[in-house]
Amino acid sequence: MNLQQFFSETLSNNGASYSILTGELNPTNGYFVSLANKGVTVDLNNFTQKDIVVFISENYDTLSQENHFIGSWISEGIVYLDVTVQVTDKRNALELGYRNGQQAIYDANVGKVIDLPSPQRAGTFTQQRSYITSVIDRLCN
Repeated sequence: MNLQQFFSETLSNNGASYSILTGELNPTNGYFVSLANKGVTVDLNNFTQKDIVVFISENYDTLSQENHFIGSWISEGIVYLDVTVQVTDKRNALELGYRNGQQAIYDANVGKVIDLPSPQRAGTFTQQRSYITSVIDRLCN
């Protein structure tokens, strides 16, 4: 693995994706969804390649699976490292994003973030699920 390249891409592009299984860096297709409870934050001023090495070693079993990537992005002086899954179907990616409690997913096909509206908290489970389904339908159109 080329840690230097992933590290450099993170800093120069405010984020990157890397597969430790295939060596692929920054795929240009699919949708990337972070997994719940598989992320850490690091202050940008203290971010080093060692943070990446530690993250990979702590998440190696998950990161070594097919279509799993180490993902990074920078926002407001914080570096986020997480395990992401590359999904080919937009609807499946949106559903996975909601199941994993994510605020957004990344569309590598066009290089843009898709924000996920907050799920409905009031009402019955059926009403909450209907709301999410309607949001996903709208985002897929």
